[in-house]
Amino acid sequence: MNALGRRSLQPPLLGWLCSLVLGLAWANPLFAAGDGDCTGLEDQLIGVWQNTGGPGFFEAMSFSTDGQSRRFDSWLHDRPDVTDASWSVEGCRLVISTRGDGLGPFEYSIAMDTHELRLQEREGDVAIYSRYGNPP
Repeated sequence: MNALGRRSLQPPLLGWLCSLVLGLAWANPLFAAGDGDCTGLEDQLIGVWQNTGGPGFFEAMSFSTDGQSRRFDSWLHDRPDVTDASWSVEGCRLVISTRGDGLGPFEYSIAMDTHELRLQEREGDVAIYSRYGNPP
């Protein structure tokens, strides 16, 4: 009992509850460490995406390919922000590497469908992006 005369969570119950919450989080594909089935993800990423929710680093961003190279650009307040960066998909993880500007690499767990992209940072913040315009 605590000072108010109410029962408090005992350590065994608290430990069980934490294990349950962590187990559920790891079972969610968005929280996977990159081992899920993300076949074809590179092709789905191509295009322009705009932040529609969550604390994302990028306000708007573009993924493109030209032969073997993959280019990433982003915009903040309608002005170029991160430009001429490269990107890759490793399992279900997106890696954006910048060129000599001291930023990045940016690494995210990724989940998406045709029109919505969710990027989760290692710290747990999730940003939601919607495809801008028609998909390619």
